[in-house]
Amino acid sequence: MTAPPTNRRSDLDWLRIFGVGVVFFYHLARVFDPYWWHVKKDSLYPLAGLARLLIGESMMPLLFLVSGAAAFYSLRSRDARAFVTDRTARLLVPFLVGVFTHIAVQVYLERLSFGQFSGSFLAFYPHYLDGIYGFGGNFAWMGLHLWFLPALFAYSLICLPLFLWLKSERGGRALGRLTAFLATPGAIYSFALPVMLALIVLDPMGLPGNRDAGGWSVLVYPVFFIYGFLVVSDGGLEERIRHDRRWSLALAVLLSAVLTMLWLRGGEPQYADKSFAVFTALYGLNAWVWLLTLWGYVTHDLTMSTPFLRYVNDAMLPFYILHQTVMVAAAYYIVRWPVADALKLLLIALAAFAATLAIYHLAIRPFDPMRVLFGLRPRRG
Repeated sequence: MTAPPTNRRSDLDWLRIFGVGVVFFYHLARVFDPYWWHVKKDSLYPLAGLARLLIGESMMPLLFLVSGAAAFYSLRSRDARAFVTDRTARLLVPFLVGVFTHIAVQVYLERLSFGQFSGSFLAFYPHYLDGIYGFGGNFAWMGLHLWFLPALFAYSLICLPLFLWLKSERGGRALGRLTAFLATPGAIYSFALPVMLALIVLDPMGLPGNRDAGGWSVLVYPVFFIYGFLVVSDGGLEERIRHDRRWSLALAVLLSAVLTMLWLRGGEPQYADKSFAVFTALYGLNAWVWLLTLWGYVTHDLTMSTPFLRYVNDAMLPFYILHQTVMVAAAYYIVRWPVADALKLLLIALAAFAATLAIYHLAIRPFDPMRVLFGLRPRRG
């Protein structure tokens, strides 16, 4: 079994950056789509719902896939205890900080937007702990968009025994046989089958199949997390993904076109509809094929480290943590302006991006205590 080099992989950093960028535009579309969100326009656009559907296919799965790869490399240099300690600092600390600070701002602006509160944020904050968000209260215990952090922490703990076993001699032999099979032509596409089956079986209106967390059930995300670990465990498997990237792209474009036509004919089907199994199976397959496409092209073409990459990669976690709060704040004011909707979208995007990056650069990046609170390691030297 051939293993990738031990040095930091710039291609995985680019994949992570791409994933966070997609999340940013996904949340931007939520201001204009016909579904509920924290701040909405008066006039909504059904096609924004299609963009939400297609973007959501690969958005969070990509981040979990890259996180699984990161877990593989982390366990090459850490034991189990050090791995859990690192994940606690990187994931749970910024999650708890966010829940009790800027996430309250999102809830406050949502209450203002829908006429459920009037007054200042200081007047609202004592009421933030009144009841549970989503059940008539205000306390966003799941962190709204920060749910990704405790979910990733939980998956890391749950999958840790499996990952440690795969590092053992016996597990390594089993892993070698699996990756050897997956490296054969076309075999890697079979990894879509568990995802497709889960989407077909799980009712989106039920608790196990609920898709409010990034458009997918939380029972499906661990599959992508484990896949990320497996993909980077063998250089031959990654080479196969790179070799087939053009086929993956062609298949992904075709599947996206089919899904678009099905959506335009009748929208996203409900669980009881006859077309539900077909639509969701195609959705799961398309998501996996897009992930293979992105992985193939990025790991083939974006392998060089640059100062720009190092800066942006350092900013990614704080940017993810803060971007939705800043976007909700910008949208709360801008959607009321008497300008064209296209201009509103552009202004919200620019304001949210610039303000979030400015907060990172001026208030987080230079100061070690702030870096720790946002899941970053202290500066060297």
